[in-house]
Amino acid sequence: LLQDDASTAAREAAGDITAEVDRLSEWVRQLLTYSTQEPARLEAVPLAPLLRSSVDGFEREMQRRGILLDLAIAAALPAVRGERVRLSHALNSLLSNALEAMPGGGRLKVTAQVAAKGQNVHVTIRDSGVGIPRDQLSRVFAPFFTSKRKGLGLGLPLVNRIVTRFGGAVSIASVPGQWTEVQVELPMHSA
Repeated sequence: LLQDDASTAAREAAGDITAEVDRLSEWVRQLLTYSTQEPARLEAVPLAPLLRSSVDGFEREMQRRGILLDLAIAAALPAVRGERVRLSHALNSLLSNALEAMPGGGRLKVTAQVAAKGQNVHVTIRDSGVGIPRDQLSRVFAPFFTSKRKGLGLGLPLVNRIVTRFGGAVSIASVPGQWTEVQVELPMHSA
């Protein structure tokens, strides 16, 4: 009803309330997802279209923030072993973190290719943002650790749990004030 009110103050208040409810809803969703121990239902997930879809979902935000995208997905990228919905969530979380790290614009580089040994697919997401302080880097996968004012601290732990559940691995490197790079190794799906 407030959103239909003619006054600007009422509409702004309604917008703030809606944004906070959405934020709290996301926190609850992350808590429930993190605490769920249900067994993975592994399937062949075509990673290239999933990664493109995730990147496309952030296109307007990248334009708004002045972020330049360098996307390099290898031709004929094989399917990986996992669950489409959870992998999508993990990729979206990593991309969201990268964009948040570049409030004044920058460069986002996303690559996907077959790893050198040929049994995994290697995805790299590198931003030119604020970086992660060295004393915090070792704790980024710890549940409820966050440096964000409005963060819950479950984003990266959930990404790590999803990827390791599928037999993969996640690592992070960063130089404060320059860049952060997340590397994800996902096992290829074997028929």
